[in-house]
Amino acid sequence: MKNYFFCLLSAVLISNTSYAQSPFEGFNAGIITGAINGKFTISTDTHYFSTGYSEADETYFGNRTNASNVSESGSGKFSKTRVPVGLSFGYNKDFGAWGLAGIKADYSSIGLKESKTNSTTYPGINGFNPETTIYLRADNLATLRAKYGFTVDQTSWIYITGGIAFADIESKTKFTDGTATESNNQSEHKTGWVAGIGVEKMVDKFWSINAEYHYTAFGNITGTSRNMADVNDNHFSNQPFTTTTKLNMNAFEIGISKHF
Repeated sequence: MKNYFFCLLSAVLISNTSYAQSPFEGFNAGIITGAINGKFTISTDTHYFSTGYSEADETYFGNRTNASNVSESGSGKFSKTRVPVGLSFGYNKDFGAWGLAGIKADYSSIGLKESKTNSTTYPGINGFNPETTIYLRADNLATLRAKYGFTVDQTSWIYITGGIAFADIESKTKFTDGTATESNNQSEHKTGWVAGIGVEKMVDKFWSINAEYHYTAFGNITGTSRNMADVNDNHFSNQPFTTTTKLNMNAFEIGISKHF
């Protein structure tokens, strides 16, 4: 019985260590490209202050409708698609029957830019052409992600991936109606989250190709300006403009990596 037990234990240990090591195990580095679509949502809000406001003489808009129209002219949704170029670095560990896990860090220059000018009106007032110019930019996308999946055969595996993302996001608005102007600028290195799915295949002993889809979301960046002034250098510091910008991205990534 004792000999039987040791034979069984030896068989289990041998079976657990005799699987072929995955060619994906170890360090890897590569280049990435593909297509990335950024969806910006921007909203600008300014207020009409009633005559009960203690410093109403420093406000600008004559009625609530005027203020509402100007707010709408600084708001909208914008979509832009670009081809990113970047680098990736990673490490994978083969856990046999428990699957394949890894970590991946990448950086891409995405160069998402969009600008547009929206016009509005002051109801019942002639001679003014209020408009807001919007400029949006996102660049320098970096992610740090975990990967986990299973091999389909000895040369390919399918995985899910998720982690944190970083990007430089910039938002600018400039309002003018021919008499007064106002500008509101925000620029922030923003942290978000990323999740997706991918597949990778070895094409020879050291090289692989991969394809991934991932969704990335960043929180809002918000700023308030109080720099409104007219051509006579009259300032309306109590007429605030608050701008909120949000960015979400859908990306299809392809890459080639060398395994060490």
